[in-house]
Amino acid sequence: MSVGILERRRVARPSWIAASVFLVFAASNAPAPLYVVWQREMGFPPSTVSLIFVSYIVGSVVALVFGGRASDRFGRRAVLLPALGLAIVACLVFATARTPLWLETGRFFIGLASGAFGAAGSAAIADAFGPGRGGRAALYASAAPVAGSAVGPLLSGVLADVASAPTRLVFLVLIVPLAAAVIPLTAVGGRAAGV
Repeated sequence: MSVGILERRRVARPSWIAASVFLVFAASNAPAPLYVVWQREMGFPPSTVSLIFVSYIVGSVVALVFGGRASDRFGRRAVLLPALGLAIVACLVFATARTPLWLETGRFFIGLASGAFGAAGSAAIADAFGPGRGGRAALYASAAPVAGSAVGPLLSGVLADVASAPTRLVFLVLIVPLAAAVIPLTAVGGRAAGV
């Protein structure tokens, strides 16, 4: 039996991998409508909001540069599971943020997580679909982050309008499905297909 056949048996369903990508991108964009609340509560100037956004970009670029190569070398699971852990930590940091530095730290962590999921998650989806189904893999790999990026701020905004803890609830809610995403991601192939 070839390595490629063995690897395909251990690959998670593409829809579950896409759902994990969706969740990480929802978490990465959930803070957007809350900055005005944090700004009012913490009293920081608009320039600090810019620094918080830069923290995300730095984390995302670092993960995009190294995440794809790392997932090719060490396997998709070896990149995705720690990135999922970082997304959960980022949600905890946001839910308990007391200063702008906490927000910058949370954005950096979620940037790392979303960058890693952008690189290794897309590759894991393609691996799960297997050869000859590139069009379907591309659809899942492109739709999941876009949909998550839309739903995250929407969920955050709605919960901020109705909750007594507007800057906490969305992150506590997101932690539950993010933690559950560990289960399907453990079935993601340990190495890139054919490696």
